[in-house]
Amino acid sequence: MIAEGTDCIVLSNTFDCSAQRLWHALVDPEELSAWLGGDCAIEARVGGSIRFDLPAERIRAGGTVRLVAAPQPDHSVAVLEHTFVDAANAAVTSVCRWTVRGTPSGCELLFTHDGFGEAERGRLEAWWTTGLAAPIERAEASRPTTSLAVATALLRAARRILLVSFIGPEVPQALLAAGFEVFARTGPQPDAWARCVRRGGALAFEPRTTPPENVDLVHLDVPDFGEYLELARALGAKTFWYHSARTRPPEPHDDRGCWLPAAQSAEQRDAARALGLAYVDDRYIADVARALG
Repeated sequence: MIAEGTDCIVLSNTFDCSAQRLWHALVDPEELSAWLGGDCAIEARVGGSIRFDLPAERIRAGGTVRLVAAPQPDHSVAVLEHTFVDAANAAVTSVCRWTVRGTPSGCELLFTHDGFGEAERGRLEAWWTTGLAAPIERAEASRPTTSLAVATALLRAARRILLVSFIGPEVPQALLAAGFEVFARTGPQPDAWARCVRRGGALAFEPRTTPPENVDLVHLDVPDFGEYLELARALGAKTFWYHSARTRPPEPHDDRGCWLPAAQSAEQRDAARALGLAYVDDRYIADVARALG
């Protein structure tokens, strides 16, 4: 249900840029994620999806775009409106409205969030207030990329690889075919581990009750980044390879996708490097394994 009028956040801010520039930061997923932090996206079409995923702020929300009026030369105001369903209060559908208008010195953003209930006000208002006050210039920072040569060198330097989840059998099969010793985390239980092998040309798993004593590379395919970064350090890994299984919106979904918002990528890269680990998140490891020759 859409709870009308129970509570409302109203914020405004001015920006030293054009209305078109601010609108682009709002509707481009990578820029919006860098601007607000976390993983954020608004698909700027009626019926499009929205996503705000910020674990540090305890916010994970989805919704649907209801109104889009992009900046036009003959219109002074641009508007975008969408529903907002927070996982912490999934029974309530609130509404966010973004109004962008040009000013003589730049542009102005008027933001309202209505219908979420008093219990959620403090958490949501603190996040919106901080995020929308940030300069959008930080959203323009480019995301570091990993060249194929660097990714190949990092993979070639490994001998033992631990997979923490993976999309289908393609990844372990490609790594086994390239000559690596491959282990896997096969479930959430403490004793859910296995050694990956090929039997008669098919992928098989030899169960283990403990992880391998040491590995050279950890490949992660689930969101629990911090937990498995520590495991990689404990097992003596030199490289941490993260696979998001996502594509950059609005591209069609592909499990082989390796897209992350720039802010999330930078945060994870910094955390890995702080532990002395090389970090890759923009190369599909099966493709790199096949390129080893």
